[in-house]
Amino acid sequence: MLPIYKAVSFHSVLKGGSTRPWLVLVDKNSRPKPYVVKLYKSENVDRFHFIAKEVYASVLADKFGIKTPPPALIEFPEHFRSSLAFANKQFLHDRNTRLNFSTELIEASFPFQMELHRDYLWKYDVETLYAFDNLIKNGDRTDRKPNLLMRAQDLFVIDHESAFSSVNDQTVEMFDQNQWVYHKGAHIFFRFLRDRGVSVKRTFFKEFLQVLNSINMDILDPYHEQLLEHQLDDELHYHQIKEYLCHMQRNSEKLVQILRGELG
Repeated sequence: MLPIYKAVSFHSVLKGGSTRPWLVLVDKNSRPKPYVVKLYKSENVDRFHFIAKEVYASVLADKFGIKTPPPALIEFPEHFRSSLAFANKQFLHDRNTRLNFSTELIEASFPFQMELHRDYLWKYDVETLYAFDNLIKNGDRTDRKPNLLMRAQDLFVIDHESAFSSVNDQTVEMFDQNQWVYHKGAHIFFRFLRDRGVSVKRTFFKEFLQVLNSINMDILDPYHEQLLEHQLDDELHYHQIKEYLCHMQRNSEKLVQILRGELG
């Protein structure tokens, strides 16, 4: 399960579109620690399950060896809310009032730059990241919005609220008919991988396949129970995601063949 921390001090509003994430200090083992809190509207939590998607994607990313900033659920206690400036109090009015999804601030990191020379890109496992985004149906890793942070030799993935959005019974049926639903051309690493030689592409995704086959999807269950307890997910949504993941796992060889084929 994710740790739950209490916010103790507001620091600043960060750039982040409509969510306007906040940088806050939280009480972590009696010490202040900076966390980035995503402030979703209540509708996006209840109807579109943004927090649940963030949590499940973070858990799965870790299994694939993909780095994410350490996640947590953050509570805004009354003393924290009362200390906020008027504008920030107003902003919270239509936002989720339960626990909020948050990640530890990655100090000295900077947004990913696609202008990096291709020789540098191979230092990161972009092959597995591309396959992972396909698996979780994450369409939010584009040139315009990479949702990647860099620090030294590390690459961190962030912002997975749009993951699993196209996962439903029809998605599975289309997969069984060899149709893959994903906006591959928009992915930040699609062209980079597509332009590799044919012999190289035939070897893609071997590590991804090995890890996918090794995962026990029950690892998501305790996180789901935690989210249920705090009214941040529901049984139907979770069942749909887990059934989809298990189906992809049972047909992992086929999934990898489709991904290779999509690259030409």
